[in-house]
Amino acid sequence: MLNNVFLFTWEEKYLVHQELKRWIDGFVQKFWTDALFVFNTEHFDLWNVRQALYSWGLFVTKKMIVIYWIPTDLDTSNKLPSDQVQIFSEEFMAKEWIISPDTILLLVCYKPDKRTKFVKFLETNTSVKTFDALKPAELKNFVRQHTSWLVWSDDVLEYFLAKVGNDLYHIEHECEKLVLFCQNTSLTSLTTKTIDYVNFWVVESNSFAFFDLLFTNKDKCLQIVKDAQEQGINWNLFAGTLYWWLKIWIFMLDLDQQGISDSKLLASMLKAHPFVISKALKNITNLRNKKLAILSFYKQLVDLDVSIKTWKVPDFYFWLMLKKILIELF
Repeated sequence: MLNNVFLFTWEEKYLVHQELKRWIDGFVQKFWTDALFVFNTEHFDLWNVRQALYSWGLFVTKKMIVIYWIPTDLDTSNKLPSDQVQIFSEEFMAKEWIISPDTILLLVCYKPDKRTKFVKFLETNTSVKTFDALKPAELKNFVRQHTSWLVWSDDVLEYFLAKVGNDLYHIEHECEKLVLFCQNTSLTSLTTKTIDYVNFWVVESNSFAFFDLLFTNKDKCLQIVKDAQEQGINWNLFAGTLYWWLKIWIFMLDLDQQGISDSKLLASMLKAHPFVISKALKNITNLRNKKLAILSFYKQLVDLDVSIKTWKVPDFYFWLMLKKILIELF
């Protein structure tokens, strides 16, 4: 049994990232950043991984190594080359007892392919930490913890969750908006009217998927637009979520040109959640390459919005024209 090797996997990504942060912060506070090695899609090099994992340094004894997207991940949002995953997996199973007991290895994988030999090996020989989606009662506790001084009735809390959905990143963001609004207006007791005024419908969390797919899978991106139309989602609300993301991207590209790439600084300057900034930074190369298309998308969306609100075209044109813009630009 490899007591110093852990596989982090989940349905609820928020929870595992919080747990990883807790582990990493605790380790760094005790052993400093020189003893931490992180490998992900952008920084994965098999030779460097080998050096970190199998070499026993003279000056660094305790080490924490975090490797994202190994074993083989069925979630396609973050992937490593399959041949690199295969080589690492075979070497690891062959060298399992060579790893120093002073090394803590954390493997992070959204949806591990349980058909593979390596996953079965990990399930048998390592500690697997699974983070399941929260149940309804747990979601309510999550909201109350993030709005601790606000007064919720059960009815209003259920209304809030029905409106914002069950994505914890989105819930956290909407809780932050509520807290800020209530602080500025000296409110402590919440009503459905307050929720309607401050919070966005669940369509906003769907925009995460929309912008994840914008550069990689136009068909699925268009399907999200079609689904929103068929579900009767208000076009103005959907446009609002597009504006929000496009503005983040445009401001980030401007700051990127100025050489500003620190995620914490960007989150502070743009008043955005760190997770949003992190996702955009992972995609920064695509954003640079598609800058003109992004600017054109924003301009055409504004023009379409103005045309509808000045009664030049009917509002049902929104969905048709949005699809046309996506097809032409991306």
